[in-house]
Amino acid sequence: MLASALTCCAQAAELFDVENSSSEANKCRLKIAQYSAELERFPVAIEIYENIAKNQVDNNLLKYSAKGNLLNAGLCRLNGKCSFTHRTLRVFLVAS
Repeated sequence: MLASALTCCAQAAELFDVENSSSEANKCRLKIAQYSAELERFPVAIEIYENIAKNQVDNNLLKYSAKGNLLNAGLCRLNGKCSFTHRTLRVFLVAS
């Protein structure tokens, strides 16, 4: 069920990108990250959360959302037992 939701969200994100609607595309990508984490595909979720957060850090209105996305990436790293947790936490602390 979640696997089909992933493909639908990916297609929706691509369509929003074509229409230059980055905020809507990012909403779809965040859903992809959430579903990927639920399916224990942590590297995919981490990459999405970190890429979106990097784009949000420079925007004063989105800065607080970036912190949440970096937190989610860090939690995925901890849950996935990846060795890059310290790097993610450093990025989170720099953004705050």
